[in-house]
Amino acid sequence: MSIFLGDFIKWDPKKVYQEVKKAGFKESKKAKTGLYNFADLDDDFISIHHYLKWYKFGFTRLFDNLSIEIRNKRLNRSKAIKIILKNKAKRPENDIKKFCRFTNISISEFNKNLEKFRNKSIWKKDKKGKWFIKNFLSQQYSW
Repeated sequence: MSIFLGDFIKWDPKKVYQEVKKAGFKESKKAKTGLYNFADLDDDFISIHHYLKWYKFGFTRLFDNLSIEIRNKRLNRSKAIKIILKNKAKRPENDIKKFCRFTNISISEFNKNLEKFRNKSIWKKDKKGKWFIKNFLSQQYSW
């Protein structure tokens, strides 16, 4: 059984970060995955987990983080969409390489397996064979 703390208390990552920073926690220079440079720092493979959400559901950790910022009224939807369109779904190349070494598979094999998770009900191919999500955030956008 798993317990998600956010089901029981109002979880605000920025407030939690401010508290742990007082105790000596150090953030990264840039975000490992998503928006926050203080989250997911202790796991080399968490970025792969979040990247798989892109293939399966059409969103990434960045969307999760921006949703929190909107709910906490630090950001509006329009600005969040601009951030998403600017950043796209960044492939965590270094972590993929580490994962492939750890599991003793090639990057080619990883990519082949990754494709198995692509949700064909949301992803379509254009005439050139490039995958896209139709009407992604109110526009056709290929990745």
